[in-house]
Amino acid sequence: TADRPGTAFMRIDKMTAAVKQAKAEADFVIVSMHAGDEYKVLPNQAQIDFARAAVDAGAELVIGHHPHVVQTVERYRGKNIFYSLGNFVFDQTAPATKEGLVAKIIFTKAGVSGLSFHPVLIENLSQPRFIETVEVSQRDGQ
Repeated sequence: TADRPGTAFMRIDKMTAAVKQAKAEADFVIVSMHAGDEYKVLPNQAQIDFARAAVDAGAELVIGHHPHVVQTVERYRGKNIFYSLGNFVFDQTAPATKEGLVAKIIFTKAGVSGLSFHPVLIENLSQPRFIETVEVSQRDGQ
């Protein structure tokens, strides 16, 4: 509420209004989305609808979390949606839940100019270890 912090449930109408208000006051708006089906590598339709609505409202980037596994990355209307970055520090033992991504995002005044994905493997009681780096250029529509 206006005088009490809390959780913003995934109501597209409220999120859209909040993103538009934030966009009027900030250079960049990043939406954090806690959603998705646990252990599924593809986003569900609710995730897709919410994330795309955030971009439509003016978000520069949407970063999702909850499924405990890495999900797809989508480029929608020139913006990036990370449906789930998987786990980073967590105590699950199934192989897919021991993997995650760290996304390094480079901003310029024009927006996101580059991304670096840093895959991690969780070992030894919740300790993440970087395993490789993949560079992705945002130039030339890539």
